[in-house]
Amino acid sequence: MDIAAQAIMGGKIEEGEGVPAGYAVKAPQFSFTRLDKADPVTGVEMVSTGEVACFGDTFDEAFIKALLASNFYVPVKGDAVLISMGETRQEIIPYARALATGGFRIFATRHTSEDFARHGIACTMLHKVSEKTKPNILDYIVNKEIKLVINIPSHQADPRAKNVLRDEYLIRGKAAEFGIPVVTNLELARAIIRSLTKLNHYRTRSRRTGDLADVDPRTRPELAPIPGII
Repeated sequence: MDIAAQAIMGGKIEEGEGVPAGYAVKAPQFSFTRLDKADPVTGVEMVSTGEVACFGDTFDEAFIKALLASNFYVPVKGDAVLISMGETRQEIIPYARALATGGFRIFATRHTSEDFARHGIACTMLHKVSEKTKPNILDYIVNKEIKLVINIPSHQADPRAKNVLRDEYLIRGKAAEFGIPVVTNLELARAIIRSLTKLNHYRTRSRRTGDLADVDPRTRPELAPIPGII
Protein backbone atom coordinates (compact mmCIF):
# COMPACT_ATOMS: atom_id res chain seq x y z
CA MET A 1 0.00 0.00 0.00
CA ASP A 2 2.81 2.42 0.88
CA ILE A 3 4.61 1.69 -2.39
CA ALA A 4 1.39 2.11 -4.38
CA ALA A 5 0.69 5.44 -2.67
CA GLN A 6 4.22 6.66 -3.42
CA ALA A 7 3.86 5.68 -7.09
CA ILE A 8 0.52 7.47 -7.38
CA MET A 9 1.97 10.63 -5.81
CA GLY A 10 5.01 10.57 -8.10
CA GLY A 11 7.44 9.55 -5.39
CA LYS A 12 10.66 7.63 -5.92
CA ILE A 13 10.41 3.83 -5.88
CA GLU A 14 13.56 1.90 -4.98
CA GLU A 15 14.67 -0.82 -7.36
CA GLY A 16 14.67 -4.45 -6.21
CA GLU A 17 12.44 -7.08 -4.67
CA GLY A 18 10.37 -6.46 -1.59
CA VAL A 19 11.13 -8.39 1.60
CA PRO A 20 7.99 -9.72 3.31
CA ALA A 21 7.59 -8.93 7.00
CA GLY A 22 5.37 -11.98 7.39
CA TYR A 23 3.09 -14.41 5.61
CA ALA A 24 -0.67 -14.90 5.38
CA VAL A 25 -2.37 -18.12 4.30
CA LYS A 26 -6.10 -18.51 3.64
CA ALA A 27 -7.63 -21.97 4.07
CA PRO A 28 -11.11 -23.09 2.95
CA GLN A 29 -13.68 -24.80 5.11
CA PHE A 30 -15.78 -27.60 3.59
CA SER A 31 -18.98 -29.33 4.67
CA PHE A 32 -18.53 -32.76 3.11
CA THR A 33 -19.54 -34.43 6.40
CA ARG A 34 -23.03 -32.94 5.99
CA LEU A 35 -23.56 -34.32 2.50
CA ASP A 36 -24.37 -38.02 2.32
CA LYS A 37 -22.09 -39.95 -0.07
CA ALA A 38 -20.26 -36.78 -1.10
CA ASP A 39 -16.84 -37.32 -2.68
CA PRO A 40 -14.40 -34.85 -1.04
CA VAL A 41 -12.47 -34.04 -4.21
CA THR A 42 -12.04 -30.37 -5.01
CA GLY A 43 -11.96 -28.93 -8.50
CA VAL A 44 -12.23 -25.57 -10.19
CA GLU A 45 -15.71 -24.93 -8.77
CA MET A 46 -16.05 -22.99 -5.52
CA VAL A 47 -17.40 -25.60 -3.09
CA SER A 48 -16.10 -24.26 0.23
CA THR A 49 -18.60 -22.98 2.80
CA GLY A 50 -16.19 -20.59 4.48
CA GLU A 51 -12.59 -19.46 4.72
CA VAL A 52 -10.12 -18.40 7.37
CA ALA A 53 -6.86 -16.44 7.03
CA CYS A 54 -3.94 -16.72 9.45
CA PHE A 55 -0.61 -14.94 9.77
CA GLY A 56 2.86 -16.15 10.67
CA ASP A 57 6.54 -15.23 10.55
CA THR A 58 7.09 -18.02 8.00
CA PHE A 59 4.91 -19.67 5.37
CA ASP A 60 4.91 -22.96 7.30
CA GLU A 61 3.73 -21.28 10.50
CA ALA A 62 0.92 -19.38 8.74
CA PHE A 63 -0.05 -22.52 6.79
CA ILE A 64 -0.33 -24.74 9.88
CA LYS A 65 -2.31 -22.07 11.73
CA ALA A 66 -4.72 -21.76 8.80
CA LEU A 67 -5.25 -25.53 8.70
CA LEU A 68 -5.96 -25.61 12.44
CA ALA A 69 -8.34 -22.67 12.21
CA SER A 70 -10.31 -24.40 9.43
CA ASN A 71 -10.77 -27.40 11.76
CA PHE A 72 -8.28 -29.55 9.83
CA TYR A 73 -6.66 -32.05 12.18
CA VAL A 74 -2.89 -31.55 11.96
CA PRO A 75 -1.09 -34.84 12.69
CA VAL A 76 1.77 -34.93 15.17
CA LYS A 77 4.71 -37.29 15.60
CA GLY A 78 3.51 -40.87 16.04
CA ASP A 79 0.24 -40.40 14.15
CA ALA A 80 -0.67 -42.67 11.23
CA VAL A 81 -0.88 -41.30 7.69
CA LEU A 82 -2.53 -43.30 4.89
CA ILE A 83 -1.05 -42.78 1.43
CA SER A 84 -3.03 -44.24 -1.46
CA MET A 85 -2.00 -43.17 -4.94
CA GLY A 86 -2.10 -44.33 -8.52
CA GLU A 87 0.31 -43.45 -11.29
CA THR A 88 1.64 -40.40 -9.40
CA ARG A 89 3.02 -42.39 -6.46
CA GLN A 90 6.65 -41.88 -7.55
CA GLU A 91 6.25 -38.15 -6.95
CA ILE A 92 5.33 -38.62 -3.28
CA ILE A 93 8.27 -40.89 -2.39
CA PRO A 94 10.68 -38.18 -1.08
CA TYR A 95 7.87 -36.70 0.99
CA ALA A 96 6.84 -40.10 2.38
CA ARG A 97 10.47 -40.58 3.40
CA ALA A 98 10.38 -37.22 5.19
CA LEU A 99 7.25 -38.30 7.09
CA ALA A 100 8.83 -41.60 8.15
CA THR A 101 12.04 -39.86 9.21
CA GLY A 102 9.97 -37.32 11.17
CA GLY A 103 8.38 -40.05 13.28
CA PHE A 104 5.04 -40.46 11.51
CA ARG A 105 3.67 -43.95 10.85
CA ILE A 106 2.90 -44.61 7.19
CA PHE A 107 0.19 -46.95 5.93
CA ALA A 108 -0.35 -47.64 2.25
CA THR A 109 -2.07 -49.94 -0.21
CA ARG A 110 -0.13 -52.82 -1.75
CA HIS A 111 1.46 -51.23 -4.82
CA THR A 112 2.28 -48.00 -3.01
CA SER A 113 3.79 -49.88 -0.06
CA GLU A 114 5.88 -52.01 -2.44
CA ASP A 115 7.29 -48.86 -4.04
CA PHE A 116 8.03 -47.41 -0.61
CA ALA A 117 9.79 -50.61 0.46
CA ARG A 118 12.00 -50.50 -2.64
CA HIS A 119 13.09 -47.03 -1.56
CA GLY A 120 13.75 -48.04 2.04
CA ILE A 121 10.71 -46.31 3.52
CA ALA A 122 9.14 -48.00 6.54
CA CYS A 123 5.49 -48.66 5.80
CA THR A 124 2.57 -50.90 6.84
CA MET A 125 0.54 -52.44 4.02
CA LEU A 126 -3.25 -52.38 4.32
CA HIS A 127 -5.69 -54.46 2.28
CA LYS A 128 -7.85 -52.66 -0.25
CA VAL A 129 -11.60 -52.52 0.23
CA SER A 130 -12.20 -54.69 -2.86
CA GLU A 131 -9.94 -57.46 -1.56
CA LYS A 132 -12.58 -58.54 0.97
CA THR A 133 -9.88 -59.24 3.54
CA LYS A 134 -10.03 -58.09 7.15
CA PRO A 135 -8.76 -55.81 8.50
CA ASN A 136 -8.74 -53.48 5.50
CA ILE A 137 -8.39 -49.74 4.97
CA LEU A 138 -11.99 -48.98 5.94
CA ASP A 139 -11.56 -50.79 9.26
CA TYR A 140 -8.60 -48.57 10.15
CA ILE A 141 -10.52 -45.44 9.11
CA VAL A 142 -13.69 -46.38 11.04
CA ASN A 143 -11.58 -47.06 14.16
CA LYS A 144 -9.86 -43.69 13.62
CA GLU A 145 -6.43 -45.26 13.65
CA ILE A 146 -5.64 -43.18 10.55
CA LYS A 147 -5.23 -39.45 11.25
CA LEU A 148 -4.63 -38.15 7.70
CA VAL A 149 -5.53 -39.58 4.29
CA ILE A 150 -3.51 -38.64 1.22
CA ASN A 151 -5.37 -40.01 -1.78
CA ILE A 152 -4.55 -38.60 -5.18
CA PRO A 153 -7.38 -39.87 -7.44
CA SER A 154 -6.39 -42.12 -10.32
CA HIS A 155 -7.14 -41.10 -13.88
CA GLN A 156 -6.78 -44.48 -15.51
CA ALA A 157 -8.85 -45.02 -18.65
CA ASP A 158 -8.52 -48.80 -18.46
CA PRO A 159 -12.00 -50.27 -17.71
CA ARG A 160 -10.29 -52.80 -15.44
CA ALA A 161 -9.40 -49.92 -13.13
CA LYS A 162 -13.03 -49.45 -12.04
CA ASN A 163 -12.37 -51.36 -8.80
CA VAL A 164 -9.46 -49.02 -8.03
CA LEU A 165 -11.62 -45.96 -8.65
CA ARG A 166 -14.40 -47.37 -6.47
CA ASP A 167 -11.94 -48.16 -3.67
CA GLU A 168 -10.56 -44.63 -3.77
CA TYR A 169 -14.07 -43.17 -3.64
CA LEU A 170 -14.97 -45.32 -0.62
CA ILE A 171 -11.76 -44.36 1.18
CA ARG A 172 -12.31 -40.64 0.70
CA GLY A 173 -16.00 -40.78 1.58
CA LYS A 174 -15.52 -42.85 4.73
CA ALA A 175 -12.64 -40.64 5.92
CA ALA A 176 -14.79 -37.52 5.48
CA GLU A 177 -17.66 -39.21 7.30
CA PHE A 178 -15.45 -39.87 10.34
CA GLY A 179 -13.85 -36.43 10.36
CA ILE A 180 -10.45 -37.53 9.08
CA PRO A 181 -8.84 -34.92 6.81
CA VAL A 182 -8.46 -35.98 3.18
CA VAL A 183 -5.90 -34.50 0.79
CA THR A 184 -6.55 -35.13 -2.91
CA ASN A 185 -4.09 -32.67 -4.45
CA LEU A 186 -0.40 -33.52 -4.84
CA GLU A 187 0.85 -29.96 -4.37
CA LEU A 188 -1.19 -29.59 -1.18
CA ALA A 189 0.13 -32.94 0.08
CA ARG A 190 3.69 -31.76 -0.49
CA ALA A 191 3.07 -28.48 1.31
CA ILE A 192 1.47 -30.22 4.30
CA ILE A 193 4.30 -32.73 4.62
CA ARG A 194 6.97 -30.03 4.34
CA SER A 195 5.27 -28.00 7.06
CA LEU A 196 4.64 -31.01 9.29
CA THR A 197 8.27 -32.10 9.21
CA LYS A 198 9.49 -28.56 9.88
CA LEU A 199 6.91 -27.46 12.41
CA ASN A 200 5.72 -30.53 14.29
CA HIS A 201 6.66 -28.56 17.39
CA TYR A 202 7.30 -25.33 15.60
CA ARG A 203 8.74 -22.05 16.80
CA THR A 204 6.34 -19.14 16.96
CA ARG A 205 6.44 -15.69 18.51
CA SER A 206 4.45 -15.21 21.69
CA ARG A 207 1.84 -12.46 21.51
CA ARG A 208 2.54 -11.58 25.14
CA THR A 209 6.34 -11.54 25.36
CA GLY A 210 7.60 -11.52 21.77
CA ASP A 211 9.92 -14.42 22.63
CA LEU A 212 10.35 -17.51 20.50
CA ALA A 213 9.38 -20.83 22.04
CA ASP A 214 8.82 -24.40 20.95
CA VAL A 215 5.11 -25.18 20.99
CA ASP A 216 2.75 -27.93 20.05
CA PRO A 217 0.23 -26.16 17.76
CA ARG A 218 -2.66 -28.23 19.12
CA THR A 219 -2.11 -27.12 22.77
CA ARG A 220 -1.27 -23.45 22.22
CA PRO A 221 -4.41 -21.44 23.24
CA GLU A 222 -4.29 -18.87 20.45
CA LEU A 223 -3.92 -21.66 17.88
CA ALA A 224 -6.84 -23.76 19.09
CA PRO A 225 -9.05 -25.17 16.29
CA ILE A 226 -12.02 -22.99 15.41
CA PRO A 227 -15.44 -24.64 14.92
CA GLY A 228 -16.68 -25.09 11.34
CA ILE A 229 -17.46 -21.88 9.50
CA ILE A 230 -20.84 -22.08 7.81
